[in-house]
Amino acid sequence: MRYPYESYQLGLSGRMTPAIKWLLISNGGVFLLQQIMGFKAIVWFGLSATQVIDNFMIWQFGTYMFLHGGGFHLIFNMFILWIFGSEVERTLGTREFVKYYFITGIGAGIVAFLFNIGSDIPIVGASGAIYGVMLAYALLFPDRVITLLIFFILPVSMKAKHLVAIMAMISVFSGLTNLFGASDGVAHFAHLGGMLFGFFLIYYWKKYPPR
Repeated sequence: MRYPYESYQLGLSGRMTPAIKWLLISNGGVFLLQQIMGFKAIVWFGLSATQVIDNFMIWQFGTYMFLHGGGFHLIFNMFILWIFGSEVERTLGTREFVKYYFITGIGAGIVAFLFNIGSDIPIVGASGAIYGVMLAYALLFPDRVITLLIFFILPVSMKAKHLVAIMAMISVFSGLTNLFGASDGVAHFAHLGGMLFGFFLIYYWKKYPPR
């Protein structure tokens, strides 16, 4: 694992890294295929607890993260993956980044599955893996200042570690609200699962660096 340098800047400049490019193309291609197949794609490849238990569709833990609930869902996820994932990939290396992405994505699916046993509503989206990528960014560049546009108008700047902590707290609150109240249709525990698996993987690699 290469050590990050604080001189790096978060942004849209620089050459796109190989894994990010592959993930953007793959997600976009699967989304087009999803439009052709219709709801059958979600039934077969979205993550449904009842499908996994009753029909042993365990591949859904890996395929659900390539499906999305709509064009905005896809574009937003891929944009966040691009701006955060590029630096994480440069720091970890492409091979380790790909491992990290899939481990956090599958881990997010496992956590979401555990909190949705008995539900036949399929979960789709790369958000769990992307939350894992954001967590990695915050661990590797904790004091990097990030500027956000609230409602696309109001600029707000904060350190990466604070931003990710806030997002984690929002996911905890929203997840508990869904668990004990009305659901908003978002798999918040998948977000937390991606962060959880990412946290342990990053610290494992710090102790035992990958070859």
